[in-house]
Amino acid sequence: MVKALENAGYASKIAVFKAPDGGVHWLRRFYTEGIPGENELVFWDRGPAGDAVYGGHSERMHQAMATEFNGFEARL
Repeated sequence: MVKALENAGYASKIAVFKAPDGGVHWLRRFYTEGIPGENELVFWDRGPAGDAVYGGHSERMHQAMATEFNGFEARL
């Protein structure tokens, strides 16, 4: 699929986010690696919502992450 899109003139990359990095804010890596540039596509193997949903967080942390994610999504 990536090759077909590149052949059609789109720059693309695959961003792999399998496990959270304890030293980096959970959304920071998506800001730095996961947002496409102009005429670029990015394929995520796991998105930031996965960290919030499957991360085993407390309800309080889950709510905070949902709020942060909603802001992230709005800025996209």
